[in-house]
Amino acid sequence: MTYAASLNNIRCDSIMPDPEQPRQHFDQAALQQLADSISNNGLLQPIVVRPLDVPITTECHSIKYIVIAGERRWRACQMVGLNSIPAIVRDGITIEDAAKLQLLENIVRADLNPVEEARAYKKMLDEGYSLMALSETVGLSARQITWRVQMLNAREDVLDMVARGQMTAAMAWELSRLSTDGQGQALRVLTTKCLNWRE
Repeated sequence: MTYAASLNNIRCDSIMPDPEQPRQHFDQAALQQLADSISNNGLLQPIVVRPLDVPITTECHSIKYIVIAGERRWRACQMVGLNSIPAIVRDGITIEDAAKLQLLENIVRADLNPVEEARAYKKMLDEGYSLMALSETVGLSARQITWRVQMLNAREDVLDMVARGQMTAAMAWELSRLSTDGQGQALRVLTTKCLNWRE
């Protein structure tokens, strides 16, 4: 993927987050820590954006860009009241390649919880990405990716526990192999007897 890129100082309010971004949860304490660092030291790394095909005009301003990488930095800059942010503008990038870059950045930075990661893999596979191509892109075996995606067969309350760090992905995968009722029964036993997934 090679696209024209330029470094610009862009108004924060002319940028919007990508609603398709794999990462949906932002730890507020970590975000505040980043905001404090930016306040004291400035932003050390620019974000990456792409121009919107059609700018969105509001009463106060025009949104012209969408974040590809660096949404946490953009949010933190707004928290400290910065009006503008250094950004690398990638012209001509496709939505598919933007999604790939977002997934890679989050995985490399370990920013996704296991459920967000699994949903990002499933989305790329559903959109026609081959398992082998995805495997090469993210540096995981096809079996590891398949295992993560299969975990999504677990109940929503199970996945919510994984996302909040209250259950391991391995335990959720084991539960996902049961029926919905079976998962509910196993979950009640797990929570009342404090068993590990092997037990």
